Amino acid sequence: FSCLSTKRLSNLAMGRGNGRSLLRWVVFSSAPLVVESGDLVPTELSLGGAHSCATFQDGNTKCWGKANDGHLGYGDTVDRGDDVGEMGDNLLYVDFGTDRQAILLSAGSAHRCAILDDNTTKCWGQGTNGQLGHGDSLTRGDEPNEMGDNLAALDFGTDRYAVSLASGLYHSCA
Repeated sequence: FSCLSTKRLSNLAMGRGNGRSLLRWVVFSSAPLVVESGDLVPTELSLGGAHSCATFQDGNTKCWGKANDGHLGYGDTVDRGDDVGEMGDNLLYVDFGTDRQAILLSAGSAHRCAILDDNTTKCWGQGTNGQLGHGDSLTRGDEPNEMGDNLAALDFGTDRYAVSLASGLYHSCA
């Protein structure tokens, strides 16, 4: 599927959808459909293998879809958006740490990275190929207390930080 933001900051989405990524915000269709998001105004959409995230004007981020590796960022493996009542105000914000917000998101197949408002970068989800950049192959974000302040920022070296991110199936670049 595909999504884009228009000048009015509504979202257009189209595609066949598999019951996860487009979820309750759109009706599955091959024709574009305007998706209203209420009072929340999305400024960025980040689409992964079977999961999606939106960052809003207030700087907060919500993610939904398949969560088997914790890549939604909620410290569990609970799929969100596949049942009535899971979206909208019931969908929690992702915890990036105390007073931290994402300014840029990137998504792989089952992992996700974010540049935060303090210029740090955090990655979570499936880490079996080292795509999280933590120097190991552990999965992060699939258990309680693995997100927020407990999720370590990546080390790019002294006085170095990411200004852009790109993620693929099993890799990430900054």
